[in-house]
Amino acid sequence: MPGCQINIAEDGEILVRSDMMFSGYYKEPEKTAEMFRDGWLVTGDLGEMTQDMFLKITGRKKELIITSTGKNIAPALLENLLKEHHLISQAMVYGDGKSYITALITLNQIETEEYARLQGIGYKDFVELSSKAEILSLVQSIVDRVNGKVSSTEAIKRFVILDHDLSIEADEITPTLKVKRNVVVKNYYELLEKMYK
Repeated sequence: MPGCQINIAEDGEILVRSDMMFSGYYKEPEKTAEMFRDGWLVTGDLGEMTQDMFLKITGRKKELIITSTGKNIAPALLENLLKEHHLISQAMVYGDGKSYITALITLNQIETEEYARLQGIGYKDFVELSSKAEILSLVQSIVDRVNGKVSSTEAIKRFVILDHDLSIEADEITPTLKVKRNVVVKNYYELLEKMYK
């Protein structure tokens, strides 16, 4: 926008400066100080400038995964790339403090069953279908495609396909279908940690 400056901090956070920007919270100097860094408003969003000088928002800072090597990774970018494929209903990447990134993936049951029918893959129920070699191979190809779009640090090294979707009833997703990371990590902690053994 005219009169608005944008800067990307070293950690990837989008910073904004403008005469139209708010000057702070009313009678809350400490809260105001948290919102500014050297005259720049800290947005809490992560982003990058494209070659065409467009601002591309890649995620939220508070959801940032910091690997054991100190690399910052925005999980939303990877998750959204995975969910672009019609067979994947939900994805949550994991790896804070770890040496590589892993993912929990859930399948769109209707789409997956239709795929199995068209490919002649036999199964007795969705639990069995979720673990079929043909489905694992297909999901691996989706993961490989996503990995081809990101840096090697951001690449998903291992994944697990759940035989059921994340649910609002289990408090794992919001009504707008956003993953509640802390709940999912708690519910599937052993499964997530097993990918690092």
